Amino acid sequence: YSTNLKKYQVKIDKKIKNGGEKTAEKAAEKAVEKGKKIICATVSPDNVHSIRNFENAGFILHCVKTKYGGLKRNIYYKNL
Repeated sequence: YSTNLKKYQVKIDKKIKNGGEKTAEKAAEKAVEKGKKIICATVSPDNVHSIRNFENAGFILHCVKTKYGGLKRNIYYKNL
């Protein structure tokens, strides 16, 4: 996979408290509806709860990059 992936945003209608995994799954569903083949997400390497939620939702760690003005971020992807 290229680290030059195009950015697609998927709007989530409702944020679910303590439902990060469900939110990730909902984002994947919306992307499929839009005909996307892959979905990407950025997660702080320090946020173990979000990492677990994305991995439980089937996302795979692609790489770690510096983004957003110098913050380290795990880049996750999921084939749809």
